Amino acid sequence: MKLQGVEDTLMKWMHFALSCLSAIASVDFSSRRLGDSLLQSAEYRHNRLPHHSSLGAIFSCVSGVIFLGTPHRGSSQATIAKCFAKAAKALDANDNILQVLERNADILERQRNSFDSLRKDLFITCLYEELPMPILGMIVPETSACIDGPDVLKEQIPGRNHRSMVKFASRDEKQYEIVSYYIQRAVEVTLSGISYRDEQPGLAPSNSMSSPVTYSGPVISIIESCILDSLRFHTMDDRYNGIESAYKSVVGAHKSTYDWMFDRPGPGFVDWLERGHGIFWINGKAGSGKSTLMKFIRDNPRLSYHLKGTAGNWKEVMIADFYFWAAGSAEQRSQTGLLMTILYRILKQVKKLIPIVAPREWGHVGPIAARIVQDTFERTRDARDSRGLPLISPRGLLIQVYQEACLQWTRQALLQVFHDLLVNLPPSTLLLIILDGLDEYEAKEQEMEELTELLKQTGRMSNVKICLSTRPWTIFENQFGGGQYPTFQLQHLTHNDIEFFVTESLNRSMLMQNLLQAYPKQVPDLFSTIVLKAEGVFLWVRLVVRSSIKALQNGDELSDLQEKVDELPEDLERLYKHMLDRIEPKYWKRSSKIFSIVDAASDPLYALTVWYSGEAEANPLEDLAVESKLARCYQVHLRLMSQCAGLLELRHDGSNTSLPEDYSEADLLRQDESWSFSERQHYLRSRVHHLHRTTKDFLDRPDIASMLSSRREPGFDVHKWLAIHTLVELRSATAKSPRYTKEEDLWDGTGFHLSRINQTFSSYAANCRPGDSALRLSKIRDIFLRSVGLSVTVDARFVRCINQAEDPDFLKTKGWSSVDASDEAKQVSSNDGMYKDHLLICKELDCYGRKELEILLLEEGVN
Repeated sequence: MKLQGVEDTLMKWMHFALSCLSAIASVDFSSRRLGDSLLQSAEYRHNRLPHHSSLGAIFSCVSGVIFLGTPHRGSSQATIAKCFAKAAKALDANDNILQVLERNADILERQRNSFDSLRKDLFITCLYEELPMPILGMIVPETSACIDGPDVLKEQIPGRNHRSMVKFASRDEKQYEIVSYYIQRAVEVTLSGISYRDEQPGLAPSNSMSSPVTYSGPVISIIESCILDSLRFHTMDDRYNGIESAYKSVVGAHKSTYDWMFDRPGPGFVDWLERGHGIFWINGKAGSGKSTLMKFIRDNPRLSYHLKGTAGNWKEVMIADFYFWAAGSAEQRSQTGLLMTILYRILKQVKKLIPIVAPREWGHVGPIAARIVQDTFERTRDARDSRGLPLISPRGLLIQVYQEACLQWTRQALLQVFHDLLVNLPPSTLLLIILDGLDEYEAKEQEMEELTELLKQTGRMSNVKICLSTRPWTIFENQFGGGQYPTFQLQHLTHNDIEFFVTESLNRSMLMQNLLQAYPKQVPDLFSTIVLKAEGVFLWVRLVVRSSIKALQNGDELSDLQEKVDELPEDLERLYKHMLDRIEPKYWKRSSKIFSIVDAASDPLYALTVWYSGEAEANPLEDLAVESKLARCYQVHLRLMSQCAGLLELRHDGSNTSLPEDYSEADLLRQDESWSFSERQHYLRSRVHHLHRTTKDFLDRPDIASMLSSRREPGFDVHKWLAIHTLVELRSATAKSPRYTKEEDLWDGTGFHLSRINQTFSSYAANCRPGDSALRLSKIRDIFLRSVGLSVTVDARFVRCINQAEDPDFLKTKGWSSVDASDEAKQVSSNDGMYKDHLLICKELDCYGRKELEILLLEEGVN
């Protein structure tokens, strides 16, 4: 066994790992084993043996190294080989490695010397232990662990020996904070483009011949991220997160609905994955569970297994998914959103294709990124923090480039990129596109036909497969049916799933278990009636199960349950009407108000926001204890179940989990000490959603909308209500925001959050009823933004810092002569035209804005 042989093997793994990294690809984290030895050897052999291209690739990617208890030299008592061997022994290395280290002392010394000659180009940190090991003593003392040089950062890990120096019990430990600090700084220096290797950090070395204009690795990362971010929209994952997961048994281990999808012979899906081509069409009635099935397919580990086992012997499999959502944002129901999502998901996996398929965007962003990185480097060349590191934020650079580049995508441009991407996919790569809810695409018939034709053309490519789901509409039957593609009707395959769901769901109720004991033969008959009447519609079953559990809690007998099931309409829309008609008249005004608010909202509203729709005396600006917030969330849950007939529901933010339907499982009423942090956050940030897409369709029907409008309080302006409560959200955000004095401060990302709130507010304000409402609301918006030193850009897309040198008297710029700011706060320095006490002015503005908003809340009675 030779060290060089071990090195060659591990080199391949290092090269593979480095090629998989993006943002932090140029930071090497050398362990206490052979990591640094391998890295040094790669650099040494690359310089001595230029034909070792793979080793050169490793060295060219590395611009920073963090050594963690790594010996760099011997001492008066031991050679460097003995230091390595001692460290390896402390880490329980096998005898072969120890012998190799002893035999190859000269190689190790030579590698260290060569590394010393090259390291001037690298960002280096050396961390070392404080305590000796039992018996073995001090493994790698400071003299061996640290490299000499004024540019090398060094720090001891207190209270740790060689074995434990990077083992942490929690993030709160000081040792963890030290290590994570240096890792973060190394990544920041790398991403910011500060390359000690290049004279100009923005541009790559001039001998690069890969393209007419070549950029350094960090700048390329910024260009890639900027183009990817321009494809991403903030609701991209909302529909996926909101889809109910397949029902899993609480009794039978590993059993869930839809398990049959990956069975053989099953519906033929597995055969299509392995040997088929083109499109697989899943169609089913509304509410039959198509979206849940598509999510089940996407998340199932058997999917990749069967795709990789196809006859094509694909080296790589990529999956891109999109879920149309008619009740969502414009992007969620458009072809533009579909293309942006698919491109984002694919290009994120193969970033090397970005300059090939999007050359126009690359050519636009590239010079901007290089210039900004160069300017930032020049401006901060001498600026250092307390540890001597450059004061540069990689996230800030990306935001600055993103805002200046301001990429805008048209549908035609997206189609061109999509076409070029498919053409340039490696022939050994298989792409699977999962497309759910094509019937929820908001388009005219011709546009729908154009999209289906695009999908069919895409499916003809040898390395592309498409699995899509729709309702059984005529247009889809013409395009995908008639034996053109493999297909099935979902409602014909879910009888056992529905039976499984009904039995387990109802048997979980203690009241139903008591009823089963009293009527051991009749209760199973009731279950069978529900299953048969469902006709494959999962949503219908869910509503009936919910209704049955509520009836049991009201004391209904078996005969009552049977009668209610018999009289329930089998059609979903008639069932919705049946549920709506059962709302008590005393709740009509409240429920119609909630329905109108949820319908007009651009995004699902937080439960805590909807709570104020029924509370005339409460102040949404007040500070609340966590317990009060949890109680209000549960109150909203109860209101939606009773006052809104369950046609709306709460779902945990960032998940597909709805609040418990069984009233006996009132999780929100649990003792405070039993809550975990994540559980609290899920409930506190839960949002109000339509029960299903069919629910929104039903509520949007002209006759139903007219009925709800007639029940609503006269004069209620829903867009004004939403605008005011968006101002409440804005005020909450600015109250936690830092005070900005220069544009660079916005690089922390807060500017994007405030911009998004502003965009939502502007949309609501523009749709307020005629009058002075929009102007008054906008003034309050401007006050809150200016309280943190910001204003809105001309196009209203972003927020920007106020240049107070140009606008020193910004308190009166918009005619806010009533601002009650102190004389001292209003004094302006005669030298530079800036306020003496900027912080005091900001506080005055915040107080004034809050006061104006509270007055508006009282006047309008919208809370």
